[in-house]
Amino acid sequence: MNAAQLSGITKNIVGRFQERTGKFMGNKEQQMTGMQKQRMGNAEKNLGDARELIKNAVKQMQKSKRAMHLRTATTYYLKTEAQTIHSPHAAI
Repeated sequence: MNAAQLSGITKNIVGRFQERTGKFMGNKEQQMTGMQKQRMGNAEKNLGDARELIKNAVKQMQKSKRAMHLRTATTYYLKTEAQTIHSPHAAI
């Protein structure tokens, strides 16, 4: 969980509390402010979720890239070994 996600969740909770308090007290302005904070909190959490997805995708790409390099190096090594063994100039 990143900072944007945590901040968004916190704003959402505070907004919900403020909206319900405003509703209980009959204060429409406080109710509306609470609803606005909830929307802002949801937007910030969604931004944090997107950042987290991108971060995880980059990590996965890096892992795949390393695995691809390892496979390529292994394949190259095996091919050169096979050529050395089957070469007519190989020492017997």
